[in-house]
Amino acid sequence: VIGAPGHSPGQIVLYRASDGVLLLSDAVLGMGVVDADGEAITMPPTHQFIGDYLNTIDKLRRLDVQLALAGHWPALSAAAFGKLLDESRRCVERDLEIVSRHLQQGETDFAKLLHLLNEQVRQWPIDQDIHYHYALSGYLKHLGVQ
Repeated sequence: VIGAPGHSPGQIVLYRASDGVLLLSDAVLGMGVVDADGEAITMPPTHQFIGDYLNTIDKLRRLDVQLALAGHWPALSAAAFGKLLDESRRCVERDLEIVSRHLQQGETDFAKLLHLLNEQVRQWPIDQDIHYHYALSGYLKHLGVQ
């Protein structure tokens, strides 16, 4: 049992070192939640506790995962799991840069920031944009904006 907060505060994953099987659930979310085939992104990622999320990505990277079973993806090989971790970190870094840029330009209205962020990164149906409020609130807190 390994603590894996970030998507939610008390999140855990289960890892069996003997064969490298990881029960991931939705501890990391890549660029968004995918459909049952693992192809189309159906909604934005809902990570909210950004420092914890990045630490979880680093912690999971240190495991010798051969097979990851996730809540929103088909079974992931070692290579696909590594790609998911890479995408999860890239998503946060990209979004922090976007949010920081808009804050520096003087934009502080949450709804407007949410709209701008979604407009720049949306890969999901527009009716799912509202779910990115979790990540945006986490980004703002991570950046020290209340």
